[in-house]
Amino acid sequence: MRANPFTIAMMAGLGLSLGGTPTLAADTPGEAANRVLVLDYFRLTFEVHDFDKARALLAPGYISHHNAKESTEQMFARFKRQSPTPGPDTGVIQNTPVLVMADGDFVMLFMRAPNIEGPRNVSQGSDFELYRIENGKIAEHWDAFANAGGPPPGAPKP
Repeated sequence: MRANPFTIAMMAGLGLSLGGTPTLAADTPGEAANRVLVLDYFRLTFEVHDFDKARALLAPGYISHHNAKESTEQMFARFKRQSPTPGPDTGVIQNTPVLVMADGDFVMLFMRAPNIEGPRNVSQGSDFELYRIENGKIAEHWDAFANAGGPPPGAPKP
């Protein structure tokens, strides 16, 4: 029987918050490929801004639970407006996740997110990303962001 991905994330978070290290089995070849796929997608989307290459890694019917009101095409159009020109691609992710875990068709990323500004007015926090892989493509995505440091100095109060 396979563990629920949210249970895995909770166990990993508990291990991190208590200072322990969760004991994990080695990735299967499929899990290792899924980890590479997700890290490539993350790098191409959020670091290189090559949205055409990133889109090619998504399955038909891709679902993002980040913003249920926005289609995949609307999401990439928004990304393109924010960063219209792709940057250099070294092939290596620069913002290395604190934790990357694969369990079958699920890959979880846990990242520290320092000095993020924008609509959330966040100065520091933690980012949780969960991806479901189907036939070698990213089929589904969930995420959550926890503000660890409060709003940056001078930010408007809610």
